[in-house]
Order: sequence, then structure tokens, then C-alpha cells
Amino acid sequence: QELHDINAKSSFSTRGTDQSVNVVTRVHNGTTTASSSSFSNVHGHIGVANSNNHIGGLGNMQQHIANEEQLIGASQQQSMGQNINVDISQPQGELVQVQPPQGQVGFQNNVDNFVPQGGQPINLQQQYVSQQNQIQLPLQQQQQQQPQPINLAENTWNQPLPNQYTNGAGGGTVTGGLSTVQGQGTQINQFANNHGVGLPNGNGNALSVMVDGGNIHNGNGVIITANQGAPQLQNPESVQTPPPEPLLKCDEFGGPTDQALVDEMVYWENYPADYDFVSPYYSKHSIKYITFEPDSGGWNSRRMMMETMLVLAHATGRTLVLPPKETIPHMSEDSGSATFQDFIDLFGTATKYKGIRVMTMEDFLKKEALQGRLVRGNTVMAPPNGRVNWDSAENMPELWGYVRTVGRIPKEWNAESCLLAFPATKDAENIESLSNTFSDIWDGRDGRKVPHPVEFQGRPVPVDAPAIERMREVMADRKEVCLYDESLQHERLIHIPLTSIGKSQLWTHFYSFIFFEDWRHDVWAKRMVRDQMHYTESIICAAARVVEALEKSGIKETDKATKEENSASITYSENIAKITGNSAAAVDDGGDNSFFHAIHIRSTADFIEQYPDTNVDIATIISELPNSIKANSTLYIATDEQDDNNRILFKQFEEHFKVFFLSDFEDLLGDDLTPLHYGMVDQLVAARAKNFVGVYYSTFSGYINRLRGYYSVKKRLDGYRDGVLQSYYYAPHEKKKQMRIYHAIQRPAFMREYPVSWRNIDKGV
Repeated sequence: QELHDINAKSSFSTRGTDQSVNVVTRVHNGTTTASSSSFSNVHGHIGVANSNNHIGGLGNMQQHIANEEQLIGASQQQSMGQNINVDISQPQGELVQVQPPQGQVGFQNNVDNFVPQGGQPINLQQQYVSQQNQIQLPLQQQQQQQPQPINLAENTWNQPLPNQYTNGAGGGTVTGGLSTVQGQGTQINQFANNHGVGLPNGNGNALSVMVDGGNIHNGNGVIITANQGAPQLQNPESVQTPPPEPLLKCDEFGGPTDQALVDEMVYWENYPADYDFVSPYYSKHSIKYITFEPDSGGWNSRRMMMETMLVLAHATGRTLVLPPKETIPHMSEDSGSATFQDFIDLFGTATKYKGIRVMTMEDFLKKEALQGRLVRGNTVMAPPNGRVNWDSAENMPELWGYVRTVGRIPKEWNAESCLLAFPATKDAENIESLSNTFSDIWDGRDGRKVPHPVEFQGRPVPVDAPAIERMREVMADRKEVCLYDESLQHERLIHIPLTSIGKSQLWTHFYSFIFFEDWRHDVWAKRMVRDQMHYTESIICAAARVVEALEKSGIKETDKATKEENSASITYSENIAKITGNSAAAVDDGGDNSFFHAIHIRSTADFIEQYPDTNVDIATIISELPNSIKANSTLYIATDEQDDNNRILFKQFEEHFKVFFLSDFEDLLGDDLTPLHYGMVDQLVAARAKNFVGVYYSTFSGYINRLRGYYSVKKRLDGYRDGVLQSYYYAPHEKKKQMRIYHAIQRPAFMREYPVSWRNIDKGV
């Protein structure tokens, strides 16, 4: 029943013998009452929104009730069958479950993460148990991650809450089942929707049913039974949770059509609760900007820089201005020019995330420069020749010279010498306190020696540890802390330039340079990069088609007996099932179920000149491969060598392994991809390999390892809790097993990726 009258009362009167009814009443303002003559089991009424609600049994039913559940409020009344008035805007709630007498028919409701009085912790699961016909029908567990409870008492980072949570003075948490209220809140929204559907939490489902004219409905309005007595649940499908919408579909991008394989390519998550989080410096009314010059290196140096700039723009509450299109070094000469949007959907991210704003350089110059808002001193500065479109411009240095003139360059922000720290609030006292924390570490005022990265080897600091502990782990011997101080906050435009050698002063991983006092902000930033900075669907789907082909090759080599059966008509998941003995639907074990290995070889002259200890011959590289890469196994080689040279340079590999290059799968790449995208496909394919071998110093190899880190957590592979990967380096020799044990950040950080970027970053969601 749904009541709107402020004085209205809801009344249920049911007569019969040995009947069980689960009643949900939605009351906007009012109270609920009930009466009965013969109930063997009654479950409480659930009232919603600013009302005094009777939750549990009613006093006039006491002599007839054999079993009931009660939600005890501030008064902590526990006497079964009493009238219990609970104002849900006030109490600390506790679920108390009273077991039914033996042999009674009932509807058992367990709620995740709660302990019945005098009992053990119970999981969120509902079963209807019938003594008469022995029906026991558990609900299906949800596969998709569900929204988790938010502790509003700790909500110091100003996160607007999703609709299904309470949102009011003091805060509160709502957790699944019939109605479990914990903490203090103003009103509950979720139970006022969908005909009483309960709020799922964690690994289970909640089901609330409503009585309507003799029919009992589930949350979606499907009739379970037309009998007002004990529900028979004759159609189990009616209470199953529909499967979650896949995060990636490849049908419109040329396949694969096997969704099991497509799902294997997904390492990211989708948390709508993350969309509304904003930095303390964010203001929708005050628009300021940050620009940067892209690194002179290849794509991965630029991608690394873009991640840093996106996190920095969000942290400072500024709009990120994207550089114009231009040719990217180390990509195919006939690839043409490109911008970041060609590979990563930054504008799509900006439409979802409240605190992220992105615009093109052309739009920025039209809005700011042509309107006379960019100045040097008191002089309005127009762009060179009044030009606003600088895409593919040969005289790009003129643009950057102009932007350097009208923008503020924070010269003290240098990733090698300082740690850029953001306080939990923008109060001057908090900024000073965070600076003092850094000084206390260096001066030993915290009673310990100055930390060295080696002391954290194999000993990661918890992601929610106090700020001083997390700061100690990421200092990396830097002696200074740099801040977003008041003078920088007032600048309309901040610009990050290139140095004299063509490198950015912030050329590093975002997580190695930017530190957040609030651990929630820190893991949010790492999640945002993981969940939003992935390559576009067309690139990932092309990589999925290559992985599918490699897996089939690997399976053929693994099981000769099924070689003829492993044809193109057999799906990826069916092939895996043949080898592992698992059903196709059950295959979800990440790299552990991969049937190919991968290696990235960087052998161009400029790289070897810069890092001479990587100049090793093919025989040495083969000798450095781990023993887990067996002879005759399938090996995918990602390399920057030209295609015509691959077979000649790497002929020795073919003497030991079944070798493939991306060029072997050109027919699978599709028309949407150009040589600009090929390196990205290489990375995605290598990330799915069982074992990966890269080269130290390479940002290309580094990013493959970060992707493998994301996968390891999602698939819960061996070592994922400590950031350990099934990855190696072929050169230099002393770095071979760097990824086989946890390491804290060391400078220069760009030479590899670190587990702090992917380990336990979903905590607190």
C-alpha cells in the first residue's frame, strides 16, 4: 500500500491458519498498523520517509506470532510482539532475528554484514522454506558489483550521495534485505521505488514482496502467486536478478561475437558513485584553466603525461585544455597527426564526471584569447596572427610561446625534486599542516629515520593508512613538498611547458608525483584513470580478435588431441573448456587461463643509445625468458622494428617457439584502425598473455604491466593483493624479477610502473 495523507494509516487484516505473508507498506507521512487472528509467521512492515513506523510485529498480534523479525531503534526494545515505534530519522539500527520454532513455515531473510543478536555473521541471501513441500529456492547472486554502503560519518570529502542512500543531517547507511537501517539519516529513498524492491548489497540480492488485491508481486511487479497464503514461488525466474549490462560490446566494431572473450578484455569498472566526487578546489562558478605541451617522446610518454594532467586538472578544479593535433613521434610516418581524443574518450569522461572539464585548444582560444581575457601584466595578448586552429601546424612553437607568455608556469613543480601534495581541504591551516608533515618526516621528528624505498619492498602500506605513512612510502628520496598555494589558485591560466631537452617537468606517472592527504581522493584518482583512460572500444575489440586467434593457436599446441576440433567455428570459451575441463560459462580466470605468452622488444638505435644496458642480442633475450615459457609454446612479439625486418631479426625465436607478430593478424584489425593504433593493440594483447617479458626503462613495457596489474586484481590472480605480476624484464639482467615482488616508487619513476597504481584502489567504493 502507498499512503500520502499525513494522517493516513495502513491496515492489513488477514485470517487463516499457518499462513506466511511478507508485507511492505510505503508511507510518506503516517503510521502503519496490522491485525490478525492466526499467523504462524509474520514479517515486519516497512514504512518509508519521515514517519513513525511499526517495524516488526504488532502488540495485538502477540499471542498468535510464532516468528518475527524486528528492527530495534534507539529504545533498544527487543520484546517480541510489542508495539515498537521507530523514527528512522534518528535511531541507530540493529537487526535482531528471532528463530522460528522447529517445524514452522517461514520466510527467512538474512542481511549481509549484520549479526543477529547472539548469533554469527550472516550473508545477504533469502530463501523461502516450506515445511510442507520442502521447497528451498535461493536467489541468484549478482555478478555485477553493487553500490556499497557509505559511512556518512566519515564523509569529509564532500561526495554527493547516490539516490539509494540516505542523505541528511548526520548521514546514514541503508543495506539490503527487507529494511536494515544503520546510523543516522533523514530519509530512505530506495524503498519508495519499484514497488518495494530491496536494496542489493555486495554479493547478494534483496527481495521485498507486496500484497496487492490477493496477488503477491516481486519487486518488478511479476506475480509470484495469486494465493494470499504461503508463497509457492512457482516461477523461479521471476525472482532472479537480470544479468548486468556488459562494460564492453564488440558487435558493432567487427567482433568478437563471443561475449566471454570480450569480457576477458575488460579490466576497468563502472562506479556511478565516483561521478559526483569533486576536489575541494572545484567551483562551477569560477572557471580557470590548465594547459600543457605534449612530451616530445612517443605515444606512451604522451599518454603518461595526459594522465598526470587530467588528475591535476581535477585536483585543482581547472578545465583541461587539450593540445592541438600533431604528428606523434615513433609512430608510422604515414599515420598523420592525431590528438588524445583519437585514442581515449576524454570528452565522454567529462560528460560523466562532475569535477572533470575538458576543451580543445581552438575553443579555449576563441573563448578566452579572442575575448581579451588572456593578459600579460595589464596588456591583453592576442594569439599569433589571431589564429585559433593550430591542428597540424608546422609552427607549433609559436603557439606554445604565446601560451607561456599569458599563463603562469609553476616552476617549483618538478616531479624529480618535489612531491605535489593536496590537503583534504583548501584551508590555509590544512595546507600548512600537510607541509609540516613532510618536514617532520625529513627532520626525523616522527621518531624514525628518513624512509628509503627499499624498506617497503614486499611490504606495501595500506591504501587507507594515515597520510604520514602513505607519504613516507611515495617520497622516493625527494626532499621537498610543493603545493597548490594561494597565489597559484588565483591564476586564470596555469601552463606546464617542456624543458630545454623536450621533456616535461612533470614527465612522470601521476601517482608518483601527486599526493592526496585524503586516501579516498587518492584511490578515486587511480580508479578514474583506470576506468576512464582506457583505449576506445574499436581498439580494444581489435585486440580481442587477435587474442582470440592467439588463444586458439595456444590451445592447439597444448592439446594435440583436439587440434582438428579447434576450428574457427568453436568459440573462445568452448576452447578453454576443452583444456581446463570447466564449463564455458565458468571460465573467468584472467591470465592464468591464457594459452600464449608475450614479449616486448625495444631495439631502436635511439633507445639503445639512451639505455646501453638494454643492447643485448636475441640469444641473450631468449636465455632471459622465464622457465614458465615452455618450448614450442605460442609467443607474441610486440616490437618497434619495421614489419619487413621482423622475421629476419627474430628468426631465432622461431627455432624455439610458435611466433606471431601483429602483422600476422592485419586482416583482423578492421577498417577503423590505422598504424596510429597498432602499438595500442600490441599493448592490449600482451596484457592478456599468461607471461609477459618486457624491457626496463620503456614506458611501452611499463604500461603493459600496469594493464596486467588491473587484470590481476579483477581476476584475483596469484599475488594480486601485493601487486605481484607474472611479468619479467629481459634487460638489464638485474631487473629481471622486479615485477615479482612489491616495490615502492623509486626515481626516476617513469622507467617502470608500480603496484601502488592498481593495488586495492577499489577500497571505499
